[in-house]
Amino acid sequence: MRQGSNMMTTLEGIGFDTKAGVAATGGDEDFYLELVADFQQDYLCRTGEIRCETNIESLARFAHDLKSVLRILGEFSIASMTDEWEAALRNRTHSSEQQTMVCDALERFSRAMTGLKPS
Repeated sequence: MRQGSNMMTTLEGIGFDTKAGVAATGGDEDFYLELVADFQQDYLCRTGEIRCETNIESLARFAHDLKSVLRILGEFSIASMTDEWEAALRNRTHSSEQQTMVCDALERFSRAMTGLKPS
């Protein structure tokens, strides 16, 4: 489990509360790491697409899903930012700056997580 341990340390270093994430996934560290890999594959690769998206409903669905996944994984900073963006989208008070901030944060995570693979 050494590689998994290194991955957990790296995740903690970029802002994930891995203890909260593991607890939210039933205490199963291997399952948690699988979800992190899914997050990388399903969300981090979509920032270019999301930057260009203009459909409010699509953006709101993405924001809702992203917020939920981030909270499960124990990343609360971007989850909070995404929660505010989602609320603004649903209230039709959003700004392109919110969309850019979320995408920028995801891209920073993507760069930091490059090469992380579950054991």
